[in-house]
Amino acid sequence: TGTLARVRQDYGLERAIVAKYEPAQPRVEEQGSSLSKPKEVKRLSEVLKQYEEYKIGRKDWSDKSIPDMRSNLGWLQFILGKEKPLREITQQDMNDFVSTLQKMPPNRNKKKLYKGKTAEELLAMDIERTLQVKTINNIVTVATTFFDYCLRNEYVKKNYCAKIKLKDERRPDEQRNPFTLEEVVRIFTCERYRNNDFNNEWEYWLPILGFYTGA
Repeated sequence: TGTLARVRQDYGLERAIVAKYEPAQPRVEEQGSSLSKPKEVKRLSEVLKQYEEYKIGRKDWSDKSIPDMRSNLGWLQFILGKEKPLREITQQDMNDFVSTLQKMPPNRNKKKLYKGKTAEELLAMDIERTLQVKTINNIVTVATTFFDYCLRNEYVKKNYCAKIKLKDERRPDEQRNPFTLEEVVRIFTCERYRNNDFNNEWEYWLPILGFYTGA
């Protein structure tokens, strides 16, 4: 029968014998699934740019809000670093982010004293006036929305910025933005005060009364 099978080019008998001594080969789909493809590393600066284009393209940001959004998101790059891989961000990173914000000055890119300095250099300085709690919470809110976008696109494992919010312990009157000495000097040395150019007397006296009484 074996000879007849070979005449018919039927080699089933030989295949059965060889199969006993050869290890089983996994199916093609099994081979493919056993090799995990490395995920692309997304950097913070890259995705921030992508996110900005996405929000502007959808008209989620008005023209007036774009500078504020850029400024708020800019704190992420400033503190965490432009090249920070998103998948490496942890809860501790975000806790440190908020803690660092509490020590940062407002208008850091405008004031000569702070402009051009790194976060580490600013932390080493004795900064008298720092970001207010309301400002920090606004930054955190914008950052939370950004990380929601990252989570939807699987750039991060979790939104570690969510549910982080500071409580302002100050009285309502203390939460108002006080004028700096520089701003006060600018008010009382402006052209209107120098030239006594007021339509009504109260326009002259009201800022002075406010300065001395704090009203």
